[in-house]
Amino acid sequence: MDLSNANIAANVAVFDLKRALKFYEEKLGLKTMAFTDFFGAAMSTDGSTISLAQREKTPSDEDSVNFTVKDIKATIKELESRGVIFQNYDTDRLKTIDHISEYKGFQAAWFKDSEDNTLQINQSPSQ
Repeated sequence: MDLSNANIAANVAVFDLKRALKFYEEKLGLKTMAFTDFFGAAMSTDGSTISLAQREKTPSDEDSVNFTVKDIKATIKELESRGVIFQNYDTDRLKTIDHISEYKGFQAAWFKDSEDNTLQINQSPSQ
């Protein structure tokens, strides 16, 4: 049996759980399912879950969570209206125009959460 029909959950390490929870609720529009002072908050989005767990380590430079959206430009506009700041890149490997990098029709944009974790929104060519 493979994992093609399994629910997916992401675990994100955060420095300040209450501050992170506020960011994920107010800026990204996710809903809290559970909360404890020491473990985290599980936020559900279309059957998937993000658990925020308070830790004392530095976040990774890699994407912590990727959100697939139907309209990346509209999503960027909405998130910017909520105060989300998107990253821009201009390197040999990655270049963004209006916050979006495109490769063979796949589009992606990155932003940081309140704890300096890198999050990504993306849109597939088939959408």
